[in-house]
Amino acid sequence: MEETTTKIPEFRTKEDIDFMKSMYRAPKQYKNHITEKQHAQLMDLWANHKDEQQFEAGGGASLRFPYEWEQLDPIIGDTIRDLVGHDGWRFISGRLYHIHGQKVWDRIHTDNWNMVKTQGVKAPNNKGDKLLNWLKENPEHVYKPYMTYVFPLDFSHEASTVVFDQTYWGVESIYYNGHKDRVHKYIERIDPGYHIDEDTYNKYLRHIPKDILEGFTVKDLYDWQPQDVISWVSPQIHVAGAMDLGWTKTGVTVWIAHEEN
Repeated sequence: MEETTTKIPEFRTKEDIDFMKSMYRAPKQYKNHITEKQHAQLMDLWANHKDEQQFEAGGGASLRFPYEWEQLDPIIGDTIRDLVGHDGWRFISGRLYHIHGQKVWDRIHTDNWNMVKTQGVKAPNNKGDKLLNWLKENPEHVYKPYMTYVFPLDFSHEASTVVFDQTYWGVESIYYNGHKDRVHKYIERIDPGYHIDEDTYNKYLRHIPKDILEGFTVKDLYDWQPQDVISWVSPQIHVAGAMDLGWTKTGVTVWIAHEEN
C-alpha cells in the first residue's frame, strides 16, 4: 500500500501536509458520550429553526440546516473542547443533515472545505473548479482542516458511516465518485485492486458500484447510535453506509480546522 504521494494538491505545501499528518488522530466512536438532555437539545434546535435555516442539498438527497457556533456551543461546546483536548483549533461549520429517503446517499468524499456563510464567507462550492478558481482570487481563506465530529440523532432502520484508510490533503471536499480522474493522483494509501469483503459490501457499501471502490480499504465501520459521537480527521475519505430508498436518518456534523499562527 502506498504510504505517501509525490504529488502536492494545489494551494498546499509539503509543510502543510506534514503538519496535518503530525496531528492525525485515528477515527473513533465514543459510546454514550452526550447525555439524553444534549440529544434532546439538538433535536429541539432543529425543530425550532427549520423554517429559516433549511436548504436542500445533494440533488435533493438531503435537507441541511447550518448552525453558528453560538447556537451549538451551549449544547455540545464542552463536549467538543473535551474531545479536542487543546486550544489550537477553530470552528468552521456545523450542520444538521436530514436524509429523507428520496435518494440514496453514495458520495465517497472528504470534509476538507466546509466554510459557509455562517463564517461571513460564502464560497461558490465546496469542491471542483468553482471553489479552486474562487480560492485563487481569495487565497486568504485557505485553511487546514482538522476534525469531523458526527452526532447521530435518529434513523428509521439502520445508519452507519464507513471510514477508509485513504486520505486526501487538498483544500476541497472531494466527491470521489465524480472527480476520480482528477483527484486520484493525490490520494494517499491507494492499494490497487478490489479489497472489500462481501459481508462488508452487502451490509455497508452495496449502494456503491464495486469499480468505484477499487483501491480503497476499510479502516473502520461505525453503526450509528443516538448519544454516540463519531470522529475522524476531515481529510480522511469516508462515505455514508448503505441505506435503502425510503430510509431516513438525522445527525449533526461539526467541522473544525487547525488554528492558524
